[in-house]
Amino acid sequence: VENNQTTFLRQRGNLFELTKALCAMIDSALCPDDIEVTAKTFTWILKATSKNPQLCFAEDSDGSDSKNPVRWLVKRLSEIAKPKGTKRRENVFKCFAAFATYAADIALDYLELIIEPIYRVERESSHRNELASERNGASVDDVDEVTRLAMDLLHLLEQVCTPHEKFLDAYGAVKREAQDKKSQRQDQLVLEAARDPKAAAERKQKKQEREKARRKKRINERRQSRGRVAKRRHV
Repeated sequence: VENNQTTFLRQRGNLFELTKALCAMIDSALCPDDIEVTAKTFTWILKATSKNPQLCFAEDSDGSDSKNPVRWLVKRLSEIAKPKGTKRRENVFKCFAAFATYAADIALDYLELIIEPIYRVERESSHRNELASERNGASVDDVDEVTRLAMDLLHLLEQVCTPHEKFLDAYGAVKREAQDKKSQRQDQLVLEAARDPKAAAERKQKKQEREKARRKKRINERRQSRGRVAKRRHV
């Protein structure tokens, strides 16, 4: 006996619409508190779209091989986790962890897409610690919750990925691409500075102001978090 939910999902195109809606929710301020339920839903979608990709296409779609709903889902989540944002990144990493745990045979085909936001978080954390070390004159190894979650996910991927060389190759490819993009940006900035030194100086000053504001916000958030912990201890 079919219920309304089963009928809805069997209508071609509806499964993809559901996937897009969940991704939009993850990417917005409406991120669910119970992300574990959403992660399980995404994992089910991953399996369903891998086994029955035609359910993601509307009746009038040509269903060409260029359309890959599984890759679309992994890539979309990867893109959501790239910009800075604690809640978004935490939710995406938890979804990826569910993929690696319950659907590794599918998810690991898109290993580079999964590693890309992890590597970005890793690089940002290293950069913050380097700046803090320069200011304090001592080595700093501060790891926030997002970075810790990213590193846990990276270790999980390494464990489930066989052969191990596949993980190393994917991580190396992501690292090389990030370094190439960084080099290209640096070359572009040098050219822009030569063409318009004043605009380049203004852009540098604005970047420093943004970094200062982010550091201040991060310090305030940590102080508030420590204050909440202290209050609970005294209750």
